Amino acid sequence: MGVELSVDCSPEELFKGLMHVQDRICGASHRSASGGYADRLIDVDLIYFDDVIMSTPRLTLPHPRMHLRDFVLRPVEELAPGWHHPQTGLTAAEMLLSI
Repeated sequence: MGVELSVDCSPEELFKGLMHVQDRICGASHRSASGGYADRLIDVDLIYFDDVIMSTPRLTLPHPRMHLRDFVLRPVEELAPGWHHPQTGLTAAEMLLSI
């Protein structure tokens, strides 16, 4: 499921709030003991924040693997069809054609 928000905060503040909500619902790690991905009750990702490009130890925007994931691109295409990836200039619909 995708959600589009209008917020008055920084990407870091939004991400911190989203992680707080995720941890309150299910504090389990997204990594298994072997280092692979583990299923969780909820997984919240911040995919993009307007046209912000950033990379910190906790947050990279736009999400570095969004262009590889149908389940990410379809909601972006529906919620924000005019949004363009700030690095590639592609819309979600255009990125979907490459999958």
